[in-house]
Amino acid sequence: MDNLIVIENNEIRMSSLEAIALINQFREEEGNKVEKQHKVLLRDIRDEIKALENAGIEGQHNFVPSTYISSQNKELPCFMLNKAGLMQILNKESAVVRYKTQLYIEKLEKAYNDLQFRIGDKKHQLKCMEMLQDFLPEELKQEKVSYIKANTVVNKCTSNYFGFPKMLKKAEMNDEMLKVREEILDDYLKLFEVLQDNGEVRDALYKKYDKQKLLLESKNENN
Repeated sequence: MDNLIVIENNEIRMSSLEAIALINQFREEEGNKVEKQHKVLLRDIRDEIKALENAGIEGQHNFVPSTYISSQNKELPCFMLNKAGLMQILNKESAVVRYKTQLYIEKLEKAYNDLQFRIGDKKHQLKCMEMLQDFLPEELKQEKVSYIKANTVVNKCTSNYFGFPKMLKKAEMNDEMLKVREEILDDYLKLFEVLQDNGEVRDALYKKYDKQKLLLESKNENN
């Protein structure tokens, strides 16, 4: 095992080595100078597993046996812990250590979810651009300019919708904007299939996603 933190079945798992490093770091920040040893943590984990087994509880999947190579080039035991497992072995720690560890895990989860969202968005865009290629006349299928025009229209429309006077690039958009951008990209494809003209598609999208107009219509409906 080379990685201290891994993703397995969309679940973050942390090695007991990383866990003990966090525990000792947060202990020190709290003013507790007692350093917990990795072998003690391993004992705690094994005790936890045994207690679960004796109670007939299926919780062993929270602690997956593994190994690592030490600085002395020896293969030694460790465990890979999911979030539930980590919370279980923290029951002997102070409220501060538990709280800070929980925040650390939440940051890891957010970073992973953000990455997954952006990967998914990238795959979605590639699929849409492939579909756009199918709609183009034969003489234009080799021209990348159509992709550029499509992205420009979608980015500008998204920026307008969120009240930005200038067009933002996709990389500058937050998650909320990217979700709306995905909807606009889908609409672009549907309209282009019918209209076959970037200018007409652009005008239709600008009209549909005019936020000021949508707000005014919503206000009128409520009155």
